[in-house]
Amino acid sequence: MAGRGIRGLIWSYLGLCCTVGLPALAANEECHPSLETAVDKGIKGPHLFFPQTHLFLPLLADPKEPRFFLGYREAKRTDGDWRIGVVGFGETFPLYRLMGGCAADGWQVDIAGGGIARFDLDDDDRDGIDMIDADYLFAVPLSWRRGNWAFRTRIFHESAHLGETPRIDAAIRARRKSSIDSIDLIASYSEAKWRVYGGAEYVIHHHPEIEPWGVHLGAEYYGPRRYFGGTASWIAGIDGKAWEEYDYDTDLSIKAGLSFGGRYLWQHHLQIVLEWYDGHANSGVFYEEKLRYLGAGVYFGF
Repeated sequence: MAGRGIRGLIWSYLGLCCTVGLPALAANEECHPSLETAVDKGIKGPHLFFPQTHLFLPLLADPKEPRFFLGYREAKRTDGDWRIGVVGFGETFPLYRLMGGCAADGWQVDIAGGGIARFDLDDDDRDGIDMIDADYLFAVPLSWRRGNWAFRTRIFHESAHLGETPRIDAAIRARRKSSIDSIDLIASYSEAKWRVYGGAEYVIHHHPEIEPWGVHLGAEYYGPRRYFGGTASWIAGIDGKAWEEYDYDTDLSIKAGLSFGGRYLWQHHLQIVLEWYDGHANSGVFYEEKLRYLGAGVYFGF
């Protein structure tokens, strides 16, 4: 009953977003002069190859967003406490934009890829630090923007591979690989200091097989640059996902900290954030396990 209640609440929210948002997109509004957004200068004509910015900005608190980062996590997993080091690499690269009526409007096709590797920092049985598991992702995003509203849909493939840590060997877990092919759609509404978003994901293929539907909601805050001589600002994001496979039990990710350099994710930046997560792993070989961690990360934007 609780799962059905949460499910109905989430779908009602998404329906409200579509009901309110689609008429706003269809309206013939003037270009927003004060919205700080991704604008490529010197645009001539309706076609732009290799634009410098995104129409749909990367999600700040989504653990699966392709980013370059280093992280440390104190984690509680099914089999006990772990100290985990995390290395991420990845980026979304713009390929082509069909311009809209304003400089930040239109359609855009990107290519995205990356990976995340997790390491057991408590493993003293061998020389060096052993990898627990790693994920690799490849995606083709299509985005559309009109004023404050932006949409992104992606079709993507993600695969996970088991590492070599003795702690996993000791647990006598089956060595296996998992892979997923999915399509998702997210709508967002943004102002100068904040953004809210929501959408859904459908799993086309998953090995091993799981239930296909998931929903995705979140919000972000970008403060004014007031610190360290105007070079840094506070940022924060909350990201929630709920999967049919887990009876729509919510997986929650929160990140907050300082961003140096560019204020937004489409500008060059260095972010130092605290991270908290509570939910299913949804990544790695042991994706179905419950996971909770508190950690810190350094994120690099190029």
